[in-house]
Amino acid sequence: MMDNWIPSAFYKKRNEYTQTDFHSHTAFEIYRFHEGDCRYLIGNNIYYLQPGDIVVMNGLTLHRAFPSPDVAYVRSVVSFSSEWIKPSLCNDINLPELLEPFTKMDHVLLRMGDHEFLKTIDLLMEDIEKTKQNCDRIGHANRASLTYRMHEGKFKTSLIQLLMMIYELSQSYFHSDCDDCSEKEHRVFQIKKWIDKNYTKSLSLESIAGSLAISRSYMAALFKEVTGLSVMEYVMLCRLNSARYMLEMENKTILAISMDAGFESVSHFSRYFKQKLGKTPSEYRKLIPKKISKTERF
Repeated sequence: MMDNWIPSAFYKKRNEYTQTDFHSHTAFEIYRFHEGDCRYLIGNNIYYLQPGDIVVMNGLTLHRAFPSPDVAYVRSVVSFSSEWIKPSLCNDINLPELLEPFTKMDHVLLRMGDHEFLKTIDLLMEDIEKTKQNCDRIGHANRASLTYRMHEGKFKTSLIQLLMMIYELSQSYFHSDCDDCSEKEHRVFQIKKWIDKNYTKSLSLESIAGSLAISRSYMAALFKEVTGLSVMEYVMLCRLNSARYMLEMENKTILAISMDAGFESVSHFSRYFKQKLGKTPSEYRKLIPKKISKTERF
C-alpha cells in the first residue's frame, strides 16, 4: 500500500496558517521550504527558515513547524519508508549509501539559497507528487497492471534521483562537527543506528547499553529526552515496521515474519500488532490485494 510506504508527497502546498503539534514518525522525510515566515523545531533546535532551505531528517525526533499566521506558508514534502526503497537501493543499483543523510545524523539543514540543484530538486518533488497521485487514483488493487507499474517505477526513479542529489549536498556535513547537531543528538543517533542493525535480535535495555558501553539509566533518560520515545518503544516500532513490510511485500508465513522481525513469539507479535494497528497480522494481510510475483514487478 503506497500510503504506508509514502505517507506524504506534495509540492508547494500553500496554507495561510497551519498549526501542527509536535510529532514523530518512522518515515524518512525531505522538507523543502518555499516561502513564508516559519520557525522549524527539531528536538532542542530552532531553525529560522529561509526560502530554499531543505531539512533532511529521519522523522523520529519530535518536530513541528511554527509558521507565521500573517503570511502564506508554502512548502513541499516527501516522506518515505526506508524498508520500501531499500531493496531498490541495495539490489537494483547497489547504492545503499543514499540513505546515509537520514541514518548518519538525526537531521540536516541544507541552506540552498540559489544553488544550481534547487530547480532540479523542485522538478523531482513535483513529479513525485504527480506520480503518487496517479498510483492512488489507479488504486493498489490494480497494482499488477502495467499502468500502475509504470507509475510506480517512475516514482521510484524520481525518488532515487532526489536521494542522489540530497546525498551529494549532505556530504560536507558528514565531514564536519555539524554545529546544528547537539552532542546529545549525536549520542542518541548512535543508539538508533545500533538498534536499526540489531532490532531482530533478542534485546533488553541491559544488552543494548552493554553493547554500546553506556549506562543503562543514562541511555534510557537521554533517548526519551531527545526522541519522546523509550528505547524499547523504538525497538518495537522497528520490528513493527519490518513486519508490515513483509506482510505486504513478501509471501512468508505469519510465524516466519514474527521471527524475522525479532518478536519473541508469534502470539506476542499478533497481540502487539493488533494493539498498534487494530487488526491481527492475518486480518491485515487479507486487506492487501494479491501480491505481484518478482517476475511481474516493474
